[in-house]
Amino acid sequence: MGTIFKRKNSPSWYYEHKGLIPRKSLHTKDKHRAKILMAKEESKIEQYLNGEISYSELSVKVKKQLCFNSIYEKYMQLEIKPKVAAVVKDKRKSKYNYYKIKLDHFMQHCGSLKIRGFDYEAASEYKLLLSEEVVQHTGRLRTQKTVHNYLAEVKQLVSWCIKMKYASYNPLKEKGFMPSTEATAPRKALPLAWVEDAIQNAERYEDKVYWTILLHTGCRANDGGNLTPEDIELGIFQEKTKKYRKLMITPTILEFGDIIYGICPTKHLQRKSRERFQKYIADRHDGYHTVLHEIRHTTFTYLVNNGFDRSQVGEILGTISSVGTYAETDFNRAVDVISSNFTRFTA
Repeated sequence: MGTIFKRKNSPSWYYEHKGLIPRKSLHTKDKHRAKILMAKEESKIEQYLNGEISYSELSVKVKKQLCFNSIYEKYMQLEIKPKVAAVVKDKRKSKYNYYKIKLDHFMQHCGSLKIRGFDYEAASEYKLLLSEEVVQHTGRLRTQKTVHNYLAEVKQLVSWCIKMKYASYNPLKEKGFMPSTEATAPRKALPLAWVEDAIQNAERYEDKVYWTILLHTGCRANDGGNLTPEDIELGIFQEKTKKYRKLMITPTILEFGDIIYGICPTKHLQRKSRERFQKYIADRHDGYHTVLHEIRHTTFTYLVNNGFDRSQVGEILGTISSVGTYAETDFNRAVDVISSNFTRFTA
């Protein structure tokens, strides 16, 4: 909503709506009449923004309405880059891409929309698009949690537009608009026999080694593909949270030798290996869909089923706490259980 005010050395009242209408004289010295005139102007502007009247019917000069594309670079420069700069230096690129991927998708579909025309209906259409769109690299629909993450960035963008006076309403803040963040398709542990069968029959040697690392150590896919000689020697490695935890080194892992180091160091190689694992499982188990991370769930479940407390396994695998203060006996027994019960694969 606009405001009325008096300029210095001028008896008349003026009207201004920041971000939309420059200051304009109302040609009256009476404050009550000035408020009535402002209300009329506000009503006409609202009709114009809603498409009920044309620009020529306005009695005031309204600034050109901005679209999302016109403020995108400014938003990234003023908001996203400072936010990314606050995190650890070597994480900046991936963190920036996290925001950019989501906002680029919004710009692709809604960038030409007028910011003030982005109402509840337009927001709902974009939400529906996110929910029903098949993601190219996975061939699946987005989960509701992923849809929520995309919309959360759009919500922040619109809030910034309000702060900058480009908009006055954020439809994504309406109660019940944002979807739930609870997982709609939680990952499950694969049967140990399925994983061992896939490892035994892997056509590529690097897959055999990589999948065995994930099964025996319980590492995340990225961590397991980037192990170094120092990690193996010390039995400690730094996970994605930048915290250190102990690594379960079984005789099988040691027997692989130097080939274990950086067996799948890039996201591209890990994705290709994941696709081969998915295909093998799907071909032999009625199209069952899986991901490499479920191997980690297999290790977790196996240890729990063999008498370990869930919190102990969580500490060992770094899912609850990434500290190294748990009992040595429990950790060593976990290595013994895996070594004596998992199929042994050698070079």
